[in-house]
Amino acid sequence: MTLLRWYFAIDSPGSTGPVGDHARLAVLSARMVGGLDPFMLYHGAEGEFCAWMRAQGVTIIHAEPYASRFPISIMTPRWPSTPIATWCFSAARA
Repeated sequence: MTLLRWYFAIDSPGSTGPVGDHARLAVLSARMVGGLDPFMLYHGAEGEFCAWMRAQGVTIIHAEPYASRFPISIMTPRWPSTPIATWCFSAARA
């Protein structure tokens, strides 16, 4: 039987809370049903969570969020903090 590649992503802070618990449940469910080959995109330091995933046969791919490659100034909005309608009408009156 050909396995379907299943990708999911999580980071180290998420792995310690409810999101991590849900990821574990999803992996267990996938193993019970069968037909899926799990791949986890992971960002952060490895720990018990990653060890558990490996023990379940999950392939771990260390990934860096795309947005983290850019300086914060690029991701900061460059429009006025006032509502856009007010800004447009002010510019039209000038």
